[in-house]
Amino acid sequence: MLNDYLPVFFQILVVAGFAAMVLILSVIFGRAAKRNATKDTPYECGMLPIGEGAPRFSVKFYLVAMLFEFILDDRTLPDSLKALIGRLQIPMLKVAVLDKTFFSRGSHPARRLLNEIATAALGWNAQGDEQRDALYQRIEQVVQRLLNDFTDDPAIFSDVLAEFIAFTGDEKRRSELLEQRTRDAEEGRAKAELARQQVEQALNSRLLGKVLPEVVVRLLQE
Repeated sequence: MLNDYLPVFFQILVVAGFAAMVLILSVIFGRAAKRNATKDTPYECGMLPIGEGAPRFSVKFYLVAMLFEFILDDRTLPDSLKALIGRLQIPMLKVAVLDKTFFSRGSHPARRLLNEIATAALGWNAQGDEQRDALYQRIEQVVQRLLNDFTDDPAIFSDVLAEFIAFTGDEKRRSELLEQRTRDAEEGRAKAELARQQVEQALNSRLLGKVLPEVVVRLLQE
């Protein structure tokens, strides 16, 4: 019975021996070969490698990406303003690398500016042409200024923040004044209608059953 399996065992031994022999010979001849830095350098399509193959990125890159992902995932934020806010990722990343207090200080001007812009954009609805909308234009100006002027001085964020807060304050006061005028106009129309109805009722009660001249009737109708 076992004799039937002898050829199989023999083939297994031959294969194992061949594999062991290849490994042993590669070790022996590999040690004898001359190695240098050039031979040990990875070959990358004929291009000289620069730096490490897998460099480590600062965690700040990921934190800034998570910050913008949280803001841009808000469904109440209009797509047109999402596109503008998304362009602030590069300036925010630059200031995060330059200023170590960007993440540790909640009152950092750059973080406050981003929060103010996101808060102002929530629920925004363009009236007609977006390019002529005051809020859209202001945010676009902020983005362009940071992209063009910010190099290595984080103080620019304080200036831009102060200007944006002043703008939103003016817009809020203008909106409140418009709402107050609208309410006053509605109240005025309601009071006028109430007075008209009261006069009409008083006239009807006093003139009930009386015949008035045609001239007086036309005057009352007018």
